[in-house]
Amino acid sequence: MRRLGFPILICLLLVASAPGVAAQSQREVDRRQADAEVAEAEVAATLARQDVIVAELNAALGAYAQVGAAAWEMVGKVSERRADVEAAEKAVGKLRLQVRAAITDAYFDAFDGAGIALIATKDMTDLLVSQDLATRIAARELELLEQLEAEKAALARIRAEFDPDMAALTQARHDAESLLRAIAELAVEADRNAFAAGEASVAAQAAYEAAILALEAADQNVGPKVARWRPLVEQFFPEPLIWEALRVIQCESRGTPDAVNPISDASGLFQFLAGTWEVASARAGYAGADRFDPEANVASAAWLVANSQDHPNGRWGHWACRHAA
Repeated sequence: MRRLGFPILICLLLVASAPGVAAQSQREVDRRQADAEVAEAEVAATLARQDVIVAELNAALGAYAQVGAAAWEMVGKVSERRADVEAAEKAVGKLRLQVRAAITDAYFDAFDGAGIALIATKDMTDLLVSQDLATRIAARELELLEQLEAEKAALARIRAEFDPDMAALTQARHDAESLLRAIAELAVEADRNAFAAGEASVAAQAAYEAAILALEAADQNVGPKVARWRPLVEQFFPEPLIWEALRVIQCESRGTPDAVNPISDASGLFQFLAGTWEVASARAGYAGADRFDPEANVASAAWLVANSQDHPNGRWGHWACRHAA
């Protein structure tokens, strides 16, 4: 797996540039930390606003419940008054019929009472306009007419009370429903903002953590392209060997999973030669896997390191970049 001095040259360049990379990474960490703090503050402010909106919504629901209770009470009143109106209208109609019937009865009574007088009169007009007929009708129907007027007045009063109550009920319902809709929209918007702020905070925190890892990687002479393989390396290498493994990857392939040495044909993240790969991959449980498969490559490297403790050049003795470990 030797690469004719090329890995050594890369490592020397990395060592020479390490202070500058570390300083740049530290600035990135500081910037990401500030971003994370801003995002966290935004989340706190959004959640506080959401709490206010929830309180307003609960208050509105309470008010709506009160309006609902008042509405039901008013509905009962309205129903009663509607029944009163209908009853009054029926009574008025009935009285009108009674008045008409009474007038008719009075006419025929007067007609019958006229007797011989009717025969003696020259024409019917004299009888109809006679003072006697008018007096009889007035006396007989005065009570009914007064009752009719009283019923009309009662009906007018009921209607005068009914219409404002109905209008007030309609307006109260409209106002309560409008308030609920407005606050519900605010609640939806608050939820949306809280979700967005939460996502922004998570992203900022992830960027901050990534920046810390980048700084740590810079301190370990490991570039970003290699640092991205850390989660995979952590799956197969014990904690004390993680940075060693990453530094070897940095030197061997610079984190490129499909890297191929044009001279030795060493391939993959750890630049396995075909013969070594055949044995190590099978022992690691990845027989038949491709050297360009990152997981198989890292797992095979971990197996080879774990079983090379007695190698004359140490556990990394199979690699030309063992010095990078």
